[in-house]
Amino acid sequence: MLKMKKFKYLILLIVGGYLLVCAYMYSQQGKLLYHPDQHSTDALIQAVAALPVGSKVDQKHHAIVVEPAQQPSQGTVIFYHGNAGSAWKYLHYHKVFNAMGYRMVLAEYPGFGWRLGQPNEHQMVDEGVALYSHWRHMTPENQPVILVGKSLGTGVAVQVAAQASMPPSKLVLLTPFSSITEVAAQKYWMLPVRWLLKDTFESAQHLLDYAGPVSILIAGKDEVIGPQTGLQLLAQAKKRGPAEVMLIADADHNSWMAQLTAPQWGQLLH
Repeated sequence: MLKMKKFKYLILLIVGGYLLVCAYMYSQQGKLLYHPDQHSTDALIQAVAALPVGSKVDQKHHAIVVEPAQQPSQGTVIFYHGNAGSAWKYLHYHKVFNAMGYRMVLAEYPGFGWRLGQPNEHQMVDEGVALYSHWRHMTPENQPVILVGKSLGTGVAVQVAAQASMPPSKLVLLTPFSSITEVAAQKYWMLPVRWLLKDTFESAQHLLDYAGPVSILIAGKDEVIGPQTGLQLLAQAKKRGPAEVMLIADADHNSWMAQLTAPQWGQLLH
């Protein structure tokens, strides 16, 4: 009888501990998913002042705009960054896009960079749609507006493309995933993450609502989300329209950016 009581207490202890872990994940998932860097608006404005004429911090639309030195631009690239750092971290990539004649618009999320608030999927997507709509209107009709997402930003870019009343010219997804739910389920297989997650970024589902061309870059040694989830998204993309893949076999989740050449960027964007 004593052994039976000890066994019951042990089971209760295990179940209680498991429920505590679930409760912790549910309450802290924002900190687990988002890792923002923060800085002042003044510091960013000062940095942008050194860029080509016309570049600015657009606080109304929550973005950094970098115009090509050779005016006028030939189109617009809207870039949605990943779950860490801030848009400022990607500011130097204006050289890549500007060299091709595009203005670069770097979207910034709530709680990242100079912005207050807490990041969440609903607000990030709503703001992404508003930013795209603004630049689709500001860009001449005969010029492309291309959406580029990196990692978590691919989840934003896909939904913006799916919801846009006038679809973007192209969707470029860099180290994407089929859904955050699937990634979390692989990493935390012992937890019921499908019932715990608030922000799920179901890209495979939303991608079906965008029929335009898609380019997907996959890092063969992606240690963060793994290459398989990107391949799953590629298979879904091919079901609904034109889709191309670029595999950087020896790159991890972030190192591919330093390896990518100008012709490869051109292949992704065109």
